[in-house]
Amino acid sequence: FKQAQTMEKQLKSQLDTVMNTEGVVAVLAVDSRGLPLASKGAVSGDISGAVKSLADHATALAREASSSSSGPRVTAVSVNTDSMCMLVSQAPDVGSGVTTAVFKFNT
Repeated sequence: FKQAQTMEKQLKSQLDTVMNTEGVVAVLAVDSRGLPLASKGAVSGDISGAVKSLADHATALAREASSSSSGPRVTAVSVNTDSMCMLVSQAPDVGSGVTTAVFKFNT
């Protein structure tokens, strides 16, 4: 239980660091099943499944396109609108199973 509290503190600290980046308005962390772990800013946990699915599809595409048999170490995909950019990333080899989505205003 204590280890889980420590991991939660570390995750929240990392989200705070991301939120302090210029232009960032929200960040969402999702577990390996697509369930929301934590968020900061104006983002709904309701999109956590879609974020995880997008990251999984991007990883599959990158693995297919990669010349390496193990595939990419980190996969990231960007979704852009006129005013916002959402960067979704996951590092499948890290073992944490955490996928992140960072929402930022376009500059």
